[in-house]
Amino acid sequence: MSKKGEMSREQAIELLGAKIIELLDDDNCEPTGRVQCDGDPDEEWSSSVPTKDPNGYYDGDNAATLTAYYYPAQQIELADDIEITWTVYGYDIDC
Repeated sequence: MSKKGEMSREQAIELLGAKIIELLDDDNCEPTGRVQCDGDPDEEWSSSVPTKDPNGYYDGDNAATLTAYYYPAQQIELADDIEITWTVYGYDIDC
């Protein structure tokens, strides 16, 4: 599995504006459950928010989705003493 999130934060802001990125920053991320097949031990987490289609198509029902992908370096466990740095790896837009 290759990591998702080909767009940088700067590219996402340029395309969609800072406000939508700030909304995504405030959203909780969840594990995606995607299985790593290439030996990469990082777990994939993501969060998504609806947004306008950057190509201009939006009718209220067919919005695009902006997704932030996270790959925390440390193993995720449900323990009180683990501290995870949630840094966005990259962004993708699904239209």
